[in-house]
Amino acid sequence: MHRLLGLKNASVGRLLGLLLLVWLSAATAAYAQVRVTGTVSDAETRKPVPRVTVLLQGKGQGVIASDQGDFNLNATARDTLVFQALGYQTQRLVVGNSGLSQIILQIKLKPASIELQSVEVRQGRPSDAVINRAMRNMKRPTPPTTR
Repeated sequence: MHRLLGLKNASVGRLLGLLLLVWLSAATAAYAQVRVTGTVSDAETRKPVPRVTVLLQGKGQGVIASDQGDFNLNATARDTLVFQALGYQTQRLVVGNSGLSQIILQIKLKPASIELQSVEVRQGRPSDAVINRAMRNMKRPTPPTTR
């Protein structure tokens, strides 16, 4: 086939070597470890959000941010970071192939409104009803049989 293209054996070898090198470089860049560090803060108050969960989506790995909102972990260019905290909207961020060995992030989480269902207040002592129901359902020991 290389005769049809007018290439000599040495040229074919160089071309294949170059293609292999390009393929290996692309594969290495996609799986290279990137050190991701940063701080998570409230988007409105700009105060640090403590104890944010930072996960690598789909991998079951992650870290908990410090009380000051600081975090650091290793990721790859293909990873997606998931930031979760109680009272805040979940945020996702693709690491991407920047070619850098370390990325520093400033994450701003937006507060989420939490709605509770209605609460019903009744007159009386509901604890008595709960105790009475528990007493009715309690198994009583049976006396031993005598012969």
